[in-house]
Amino acid sequence: MDGNLYILGSSHAARLYLKAKSNPMIVARFNIKNYTRRGAKFGSLVLPAASEMKSGDVLICQLFGNDLINGKMSITTDEFHQRKIHMAKPKFPSQELLDRMYIKFRDYILTIPQVRVIVVDNILRYVCGCSNHQAPGLVRHQHQQNKKLAQILDPLPNTTVLDHRRIIGKGDETVRHGVNHYRKLLVDNVHLYDQYYEAMVSEIYQRFLI
Repeated sequence: MDGNLYILGSSHAARLYLKAKSNPMIVARFNIKNYTRRGAKFGSLVLPAASEMKSGDVLICQLFGNDLINGKMSITTDEFHQRKIHMAKPKFPSQELLDRMYIKFRDYILTIPQVRVIVVDNILRYVCGCSNHQAPGLVRHQHQQNKKLAQILDPLPNTTVLDHRRIIGKGDETVRHGVNHYRKLLVDNVHLYDQYYEAMVSEIYQRFLI
């Protein structure tokens, strides 16, 4: 085996972990380690210990989405028996608070210079315009945080921040088109349809793990 593949984050990362585990090319080359916890915010995640990581290891992260919007979550079921997640009266944390979180993670990455770090930026949520989670600037706020994340982490020599829209198997189509296109990618207002996580893992493997 080439080394360890660590996957870190909350529910999106958990889906990436399952896709990596089912990819025979990745399983043949890496010992896959699960550091995901569904529903977790950054502060409650357990980060892999720097002392156990070695040259040749890879860390895939998708981990800040649950920190970007505060509010009361609820779940409904539509006429097709599909679960939908809502956030009542969404509010945004201060930029100062979010910056401290990004910098804290940057400081962690600085302790593992021997590890290849791949950060998948935040998948947009609550973009469908449902009355349960309308808030001025909701989509703009999430785009701004993805830009901020890249500004802080991408300059690190061992780190690449990936725009998730470009690695879901649709080329630049999702970047060119707006919210009405993006909403069709979401199964429950928060998570992507299953095939897009598989496409992400395949793209990451082809670009970074071979």
